[in-house]
Amino acid sequence: MFAVVKFSEEPHGILKKFFSRFSEKRVFTEKVSVAPGVFFFLLECSFTYERADWNLIEECAGATKSRIIFPDDIKVPEKFIKCSFENLRKKAFILTALKILKNQKSESITIDDREGFYVNDIEKFVLLAPLIRVITHNPERYNRVSEKIMEYCGAALLICDENADLGKTWLVTYGGGAWHGESIKAITAADVCFGAQKLIRLSDLKFDNKYLELVPDGINSEKFLSALYECSHAAFLENTLFSYDKAFGT
Repeated sequence: MFAVVKFSEEPHGILKKFFSRFSEKRVFTEKVSVAPGVFFFLLECSFTYERADWNLIEECAGATKSRIIFPDDIKVPEKFIKCSFENLRKKAFILTALKILKNQKSESITIDDREGFYVNDIEKFVLLAPLIRVITHNPERYNRVSEKIMEYCGAALLICDENADLGKTWLVTYGGGAWHGESIKAITAADVCFGAQKLIRLSDLKFDNKYLELVPDGINSEKFLSALYECSHAAFLENTLFSYDKAFGT
């Protein structure tokens, strides 16, 4: 689970401002459901950001205190962990790369997957190129999927590390980096990918309006929906894609 903090607005009028300064500070906790089994906690503060009681917010957050989303453009104490919520971007990245490569003629496809995050997605690439290669630090995670691919497709999954000469390939690498090969075409979510002759850089997630309507006012939409996917198991966000119409060559 995760929590979203909403601060009170500055009251209008001298009397209201006066009484607000001396009123008891409270945080009202509400469980907000956005879909069956998918919810988050809204921490609604009776005080403004300028008069924030950070200890009270932390106390009321309870088990979600390490997964709190605050409104954009405010500074919060360091004790509140900044969460990246990267899983939705990573999932959208591999699905967008798959969509792009379905329209390409590829001699080989190389997936950069150091931590084994994409192990359940690799099979989708098998019919797109004669050679599928995976760069990973966790080869044991690929044992089962390698056997499955060989059994059903008769294709081999080649496991290597980041120092390998990739030859001629389409490289799918979320983090960019420097690479060696005869002719590398790269799809990445990073700013640069050295060694790539053609670079398709993905940056903005594309959300349906029906999902954007779930986002509380003042909260970053990507951060909120990413937290909803990662912490609240919002499976309906699985098909989110990146915008890639601004692809460019190098």
